[in-house]
Amino acid sequence: MIMPPARNRSADEIDACDLLAANPWDPEKTGEGVRSDELDGELALEACERAFAVLPLPRFAFQKARALQKVDRAVEAMQIYRSLAKKGYVAAMYNFWVLLSDKKTTDDALGKEAAEFLKKAARSGYPPAMSALAKYRLDGTDMRDRVRVSWRRDVDEAFRLSRSAAKAGDPYGALLLAYMFENGIGTGMEAAAALKWYRVAAERSVLSRRVDYAFGKLGEYDPAAIEEIRKLRRERATQRRQKLAEWRAQALRMLEEERPRIIVEDAWPDELIADLEAMRGALVEKVRTDVRRVASALGRAVSTKVNENELPQSELGRLWWSLVGLTIPEAPE
Repeated sequence: MIMPPARNRSADEIDACDLLAANPWDPEKTGEGVRSDELDGELALEACERAFAVLPLPRFAFQKARALQKVDRAVEAMQIYRSLAKKGYVAAMYNFWVLLSDKKTTDDALGKEAAEFLKKAARSGYPPAMSALAKYRLDGTDMRDRVRVSWRRDVDEAFRLSRSAAKAGDPYGALLLAYMFENGIGTGMEAAAALKWYRVAAERSVLSRRVDYAFGKLGEYDPAAIEEIRKLRRERATQRRQKLAEWRAQALRMLEEERPRIIVEDAWPDELIADLEAMRGALVEKVRTDVRRVASALGRAVSTKVNENELPQSELGRLWWSLVGLTIPEAPE
């Protein structure tokens, strides 16, 4: 068993951990990133544990936490997110909030801490955080049963946050912004603007319920655009699958360089060859001896004059003797 040395890594070069677990929205990422639904948890965890052991960068820790979350090790993921969030890692602030609100908590202080992380991430311009906070401000969401927090309704802030998130490319922000334009919430009613942002949401949304909602609205405003957008989504999905396959193959090549493996030498050492030859000679001689004894005993057995003490007692001899239908008594004590 050979353990290859770990690959040299630098902060600027892309790693298998980046290819498999980077978050597309993370400002600290290297590479394009993969969504949660695209993430291979087990493989990403192997890659990120190796990367962090050699080069303990915050982004490797964050990506390891994403992999842990994917394989249902939420407690470990939450600990890493919280530690990074306290150090100012914006993507971890948002992920800590999402994970905590999903798991629920009865700890008032922890809930308030997570809410502060969400607000800080939104103020930092992190699109998913801006969209999430926009939704809470739009509805005045009461989450005291989950994270001990109740959000104050503020439609002006909701509009500002959703517009910023939408312009940054977040499809949920686009959906919220379209809804606000459609209904004149935090702004005037503008059908053209609503149609524009519903189209963006329909093109880019991932969650099926949001896709369905956006398409439903497009059906009201511009039914002819629906088939065009569906075709665009299919083309993008095909391109995305190709990219993911390429990144996975590249990551596997990187990982293979560091995985333990058995190495067989082309030329065996002379000492080993000599030992094997000696073993072969001893085995051949043992077989010959047993064959002679079995043949001799079999000849005498024909005349029913068998001396039990002359019967072969080795395992191999007893096996061969049994093949002729006779049972050899146990050797005398």
